[in-house]
Amino acid sequence: MPNSTMTDIVRTSSRVYSFLLHFYPPRLRCRFGAEMADVFEEQLRDAFRERGTRGALSIWYCATEEIILIALPARLESLVVPAVSLLLSLLLIAFFFSAVAPTCHGLK
Repeated sequence: MPNSTMTDIVRTSSRVYSFLLHFYPPRLRCRFGAEMADVFEEQLRDAFRERGTRGALSIWYCATEEIILIALPARLESLVVPAVSLLLSLLLIAFFFSAVAPTCHGLK
């Protein structure tokens, strides 16, 4: 495979991977995102040199697996706590108004 083709594929793959880093929780991405992108690009370039397209696909397989098994669950976990908090707050407000509503009707 010509060197320019490998460079184009590595560059494009790196951009896609950098976008996919947004699936990681923000604190993790801010702290390690640049390093993760650098390591991915380095591993991809090395795999391409050693094993060609199959090597690159193996790096993508590992990256995709990590995003699905680690990044997405961590990201979803960070969304669950605020969602549960909002739900409980709404339930408390509804309970408060249902308890106060009969008293308000008696004032009319």
